[in-house]
Amino acid sequence: MKLKLKPINKVKTKGEAQQLAIEYQSWVSEQSLSWGEVAFYSNYFRELGKKFGLIKEFKENAII
Repeated sequence: MKLKLKPINKVKTKGEAQQLAIEYQSWVSEQSLSWGEVAFYSNYFRELGKKFGLIKEFKENAII
């Protein structure tokens, strides 16, 4: 099952980006992902982190 994520340009607030990361952490903890899937989600959250200044927070919480 793939996690449904909004396109980055549709995420409008920092809080919304943080909530997506929280949902991702919860979801991914119960998954067995391929390296390709890990790369996909890592790239998504890196771009989201850049948009909202969350790179440090995402790294500290092992999102990226």
